[in-house]
Amino acid sequence: MPRDWALAALVLVAAVAESVLRDGMAWRSVVPVVGCVLALATLWRRTRPLATVALGFGTFIAVDLASALTEDVRFSLFAGASVLVLVYSLFRWGTGWQAAIGSVVALAEWGSASPPTSPAQPTRSAAWWC
Repeated sequence: MPRDWALAALVLVAAVAESVLRDGMAWRSVVPVVGCVLALATLWRRTRPLATVALGFGTFIAVDLASALTEDVRFSLFAGASVLVLVYSLFRWGTGWQAAIGSVVALAEWGSASPPTSPAQPTRSAAWWC
């Protein structure tokens, strides 16, 4: 569908623009790769909703764990908000058991995000704010 291609292009352009324009971006060379993964996931979201949620959130889990192991600055990507579209697709086009498994994957990513080191540092993890 043309809308899916437009959304994929928007995600990819947003990720690349963020890597170029954002100051203090950690792991700047990884951002376009993550953007490509998220863009591909948005293309498959209608036919394989569980796989796209696993791919999108799995990518963030891998990057969060890698940044925790290297004790580097936390990876934060505003274009990563596109995973919310994947979660919507999971509940819209997926079955009940796919939604349950996908929810566990999404919660695992939020749990894997490291806590903020200061109150001024933003975090994607809802668990640390509760």
